[in-house]
Amino acid sequence: MFVPRGRLSLLFLILIFCYSNLIQSQNTSLASTIDSILVNMEEDKAFASLNAMATGFLNHGDWESWESWESCKKGIIRKLRERNSYDRILDSLEVWKLTDDLPSEHLAYLSYYEGYIATKKGNTILGIAFYKEALSHYQALEDFHKCYSICRNLGHNISRLNDHPSARSYYSKALAYAEMLKYPEAKKRWLKLDIVNSYLYQGEYDLALKFLNEKLSVDASEADILLAKVRIYIGKNKVARAEELFLKVENSRENNYEYLSTQAELLEAKNNLNAAINVREKIIESWGGGFKRDFYGEKVKLSTLYVGNKEYLKAASLLDTIINFFVPEFKPEQDDVNSLSMATPSIWLVEALQLKGDIFYEDSGIHNLRKANDYYLTAFNILLKLKNKFNSDISKNTYSLLSKKIAAKLMMINHELFSASKQEVLFDQAFHIAQNANAFVLRNAIEIRNFLSHATIDRELKNRFLKLEFMVSQTRDTIDTNILDEYDEVKRQIYEKFKILDDYLAETTVNLKEVQNSIQKQSVFVKYFFTDKECYIFFIGKKDYDFLKIKLPEKYTYWINSISETISKPANSNLEKKYIEASKQIYKLLVEPVANKNNQTEHFIIVPDAELRQISFAGLIWKPTKSWIEIDKFLISKYSFSYLYYSSQIRNSKGKRKGKNQIVGFGLSYDESYLKRASQVLMRDFNIGEYIAEPDLKELDYAVTEVNEISSRFGGLVYENDSVNNKVLKKNLRGNSIVHFTGHTWIDENDYLNSSLLIYPDSVNQDIYFSNSDILQLDLSNELIVLSTCKSSSGRLVIGEGIMSLGRSFTYSGSNAVVGNYWKTSDYSSFSIMEAFYENLQKGLSKDIALREAQLNYLEDDNLSNPLVRSPVHWAGWVLYGSYDPIASSSNSIFLVVSILLLVLSSFFFIRRKRGAK
Repeated sequence: MFVPRGRLSLLFLILIFCYSNLIQSQNTSLASTIDSILVNMEEDKAFASLNAMATGFLNHGDWESWESWESCKKGIIRKLRERNSYDRILDSLEVWKLTDDLPSEHLAYLSYYEGYIATKKGNTILGIAFYKEALSHYQALEDFHKCYSICRNLGHNISRLNDHPSARSYYSKALAYAEMLKYPEAKKRWLKLDIVNSYLYQGEYDLALKFLNEKLSVDASEADILLAKVRIYIGKNKVARAEELFLKVENSRENNYEYLSTQAELLEAKNNLNAAINVREKIIESWGGGFKRDFYGEKVKLSTLYVGNKEYLKAASLLDTIINFFVPEFKPEQDDVNSLSMATPSIWLVEALQLKGDIFYEDSGIHNLRKANDYYLTAFNILLKLKNKFNSDISKNTYSLLSKKIAAKLMMINHELFSASKQEVLFDQAFHIAQNANAFVLRNAIEIRNFLSHATIDRELKNRFLKLEFMVSQTRDTIDTNILDEYDEVKRQIYEKFKILDDYLAETTVNLKEVQNSIQKQSVFVKYFFTDKECYIFFIGKKDYDFLKIKLPEKYTYWINSISETISKPANSNLEKKYIEASKQIYKLLVEPVANKNNQTEHFIIVPDAELRQISFAGLIWKPTKSWIEIDKFLISKYSFSYLYYSSQIRNSKGKRKGKNQIVGFGLSYDESYLKRASQVLMRDFNIGEYIAEPDLKELDYAVTEVNEISSRFGGLVYENDSVNNKVLKKNLRGNSIVHFTGHTWIDENDYLNSSLLIYPDSVNQDIYFSNSDILQLDLSNELIVLSTCKSSSGRLVIGEGIMSLGRSFTYSGSNAVVGNYWKTSDYSSFSIMEAFYENLQKGLSKDIALREAQLNYLEDDNLSNPLVRSPVHWAGWVLYGSYDPIASSSNSIFLVVSILLLVLSSFFFIRRKRGAK
């Protein structure tokens, strides 16, 4: 008999032993056998042999020996985990899942392990996808114990990506499973605390306290409740109350991580940095050792304290350990961002680089602008790489917050350098940074859509790509692996055909010259960029430009809030006085410095930022006055205004688009029974009750009249009341030059995808709302969309992106220009302004001037005997986003053609008569 020699013989004998035990019995000692193989022999050879054996075993189909195999597999995973060989584990799990006729319980088990390993490897998004796959299997198998475990894991992983509403939903599902399975209260307690923390991370301290008092007051330990309340009161800036509660926490908790972390937060809130540093050092010392990846986050927190305490050498040393650990794994210059890119550690790397920049910028001893700039730029470019690679809101919202912080530092440096030299290249660099920091969620998707609309690409493939891209970018659901695979395949086909698409997306921002070439002589382009204490203003005229730094006074927030208060309440003399003073101060601070740059300006093209995204520039006061009856004191008396969601939109806001009809109008006046049902449906479907008051919906007397008056001017289709449903909207939104919708909107401040136009149900779709989700999946080419509704240009303010409104969704879907309203407005004022707006468009006026003249016409109406109806709330909220060019109406075209023919004929007869006279 032939016997192999040496190490090969040892491997052969061990494998035979393992295989025989797997087939013949449920021998759990195999795990230790696998351990010894991996310890004593070369990992590569042992792993290959074990993998081959496992594949053969699975194909043999002896499922009764599964428990033995499970033990064997766990042994492999445990050893490779110790060696950080995560890629190899994932590869093997994928191979094992491909086995023919693999029972559902084993397929579920392998998916669960894929999620676990992917998360350990650092790829949080992939881990979430695998966990969701496992959850669907276990739900079908009705294994609710596993469902509980997976939902909690999903909550943890999604919370790492800062998508706390989605994380909270999975924690709630896990809690529901725990209730169903009658788990002990101690086990449910931690889930409830996770839910409390999800509110805390969002800064919703009142909701956190409410949930804690209702759900944890009886069944949680006193210490857990107290620590949670301490963090809540720190967030509410009630430090004395937080300290009082913290002193009550039992002594046995003093070495507990939650205790120490909360103690550090409390000390930081009290500005006792030395004591906070001692606690953070204790945390790192207690749990450090070889340092798990998760505790690099604690190093970042400690480094922040060192910088705040001006202990720069300590901070630099600690930060170098973080940067040196992560940079070799993360190579932002590569096209394919590695698996680390979607995990929390990438954020720690960015924060570490930012802190290194802070050291060089803040410390007078080693102050060096160039070095600080290098660190900030590296961190900023990593963030751009991440957000360009993945089109997912759950990651981008995290990145956008960081990008704004780092961009603020870069802006300070660039402004110092630009002020000293006035070099165009420095202006463009600062402009580039401001653009990228203010467009993190939807801009790339809009740029792709605009690129594809001008490319010669198969329409079906384009629409498939856009639909998949929208599904990938949604926040409410974690990405499904099948959708990702299909998305990657469609993207590959498009990128293969249009190789310049990558380059196009890399240059989505515009520079100074492009803006100057895109605007008219009497127009000025103004982009605002806010930091905590300053506002930077980019002023670009046809021939001149500047980069201004405005220090925000302490009363700035008060002025903004005063304007918001005025537009949210019925007008009265007290609010009038408050509004006039506040809007005059905002004008002096943020508009007058630009207005003084060019006396020839007639039209402002504005890219707002932060709270300015819901402030009407047309309604600001520019001259001293005691009453808003004086029309010439409003800024609308001097200028017309149009807005852009982001700077590079100026590329796409030129040129005209045509449709099969000149206009299609939708008018909904509603009735009492519909409005009652609509309120019930919205409360049911969007859980308004806990967060938002019941919708305030009323009948609209002028809605149908408005849409008929407008359509009679241009010709086209009109749909009224119950004829306006999902099917009719989708059909008629496409292919029409102008779309006018008059009715109600409902705005969801928590999830912008739910914000909707309220419509009637049809036989197929019983929904009474046409939501942002529906709009974002359309492929439109309208020249103008008019949303004559309350708050259609309002919505959730996303840091680093702006207002996520219904108007913005129509822009995303391809509309060239959108007119909407920031605020609630009256039925009559809407009718009056819209009627005049279309009359002005028919005269051939540009959209910005047509809207301005309509608003002035409303203010000059002698029938408005009550001065309170001249409040800006009734007229100033109407805003134009996108192209301001005139409408290419058919009537204008015919008039132009007839005029040219008459001119030609007149010239012809004149010449003939002259020749005859000779």
